[in-house]
Amino acid sequence: MRFASLLLLALAAAPAWAQEASHEGRTVSEWAALLDGGDAEARAEAADALCELAWRRVRMTHAVPALSRALGEPARAVALVAAQTLGRLGEAAAAALPALVAASADHPEPDVRAAALRALAQVPSRRDEVLPALLRGLADASGGVRAGACRALDHVGSLPPEAIARLVDRLAHDPLPGVRGSAAYTLGRARRPSRARRPAGAAGRGVGRA
Repeated sequence: MRFASLLLLALAAAPAWAQEASHEGRTVSEWAALLDGGDAEARAEAADALCELAWRRVRMTHAVPALSRALGEPARAVALVAAQTLGRLGEAAAAALPALVAASADHPEPDVRAAALRALAQVPSRRDEVLPALLRGLADASGGVRAGACRALDHVGSLPPEAIARLVDRLAHDPLPGVRGSAAYTLGRARRPSRARRPAGAAGRGVGRA
């Protein structure tokens, strides 16, 4: 009896981070399980819930595997929000890099590819793995993805000569003003190495188009 009382007191005094966060009555683990195994509507709901939790800066590294698998969903509503959520997690989502790289190249929806590129830029500690995917994005068939790749390159530290050359090519030859503008912005910042890189805030919330 005394042990049970002490246990209850200890749980009551436990810091908030030691208790799993919840949203709308489900914990992070429960939402992750639903994202993995629910029907299409449930998976979309789970993706939105995990995105909301990520915006609350909840510790949810254990949801990264489910979010990584969700990037393979052909349905935009699930894959896009999964990419946005991983971007919000930043370095904590480093385990998702292979899935993000694959989605940035192969997902049929351009805004999912763009969101995956933005999420990759949130993990600058893995620059050697991230940079080739961002450079590939500069040649994507979608202008929105090309522009997103230009902006993402602003967040991976100093740029190698190849990246500068590819950005100059986009600036000179891309048919879309938005892509040329994004390339110009990143090139301008690349020439000011003393200026601190701001955190990549482009990993948008919700399901807005890229």
